[in-house]
Amino acid sequence: MGHASEEEPMGWSDAELDSLFAEAEAGLAPSDALMARVLADAAAVQAASVQAGAGQAGAVRAGERPVGREAPPPARSFWTGLAAVFGGGGALAGLGTAALAGLYLGFAQPSALTSLTAGFSSDVSIDSMDLMPGIDALLAEE
Repeated sequence: MGHASEEEPMGWSDAELDSLFAEAEAGLAPSDALMARVLADAAAVQAASVQAGAGQAGAVRAGERPVGREAPPPARSFWTGLAAVFGGGGALAGLGTAALAGLYLGFAQPSALTSLTAGFSSDVSIDSMDLMPGIDALLAEE
């Protein structure tokens, strides 16, 4: 078993693999004693939870939920839903910070920023700047 042949590039034939998998599957089944112990433990836990639920069914205090019932989902406010749309509170905090920084830079125009942008646009006017070039240059055949 395990020798390389020219028909099988990986070195295992289908018959060898089938016998190997059959051998592995034979050892997978749990013993009957193990299954009996697992089922007995499950029955004991189930009986204990039923007894605990029956004892508390009539004595539910205010603010507690009865055993075996799901709690209703909490009501979501408009702002919680809006924050969830944008990815949560952290994403909204980042978005708000970026918006405020943009407003500040737009209205205040710090001198360091204006001197930086003057270097980019001093020799080219906005009218002659081609911000959306066409694709004619790409389609031309050379």
